[in-house]
Amino acid sequence: MIRKLINRRLGREDEPEADRLALHLTTQASYDPRASLEVMRMLEKVSGWEPKYTQTLPGPDNRIAEIERAIQQENASGLTDKKR
Repeated sequence: MIRKLINRRLGREDEPEADRLALHLTTQASYDPRASLEVMRMLEKVSGWEPKYTQTLPGPDNRIAEIERAIQQENASGLTDKKR
């Protein structure tokens, strides 16, 4: 467990930025960014419980909330109106 904590390169702080970038690129490619919510819900079902201090990534529940906020921001700027 200590080795896991020490050897982390990218971590919890990096995931929200990666998720926002993925949503933006998905939207720019005219795909529905809400599909990422379904992916996170699937991950939530299959992921086991792990103490927060050992997690290298935020849990799917946290990521779902962040993705929903990011989608609302994209909607506010009119970017998610174009879908395939």
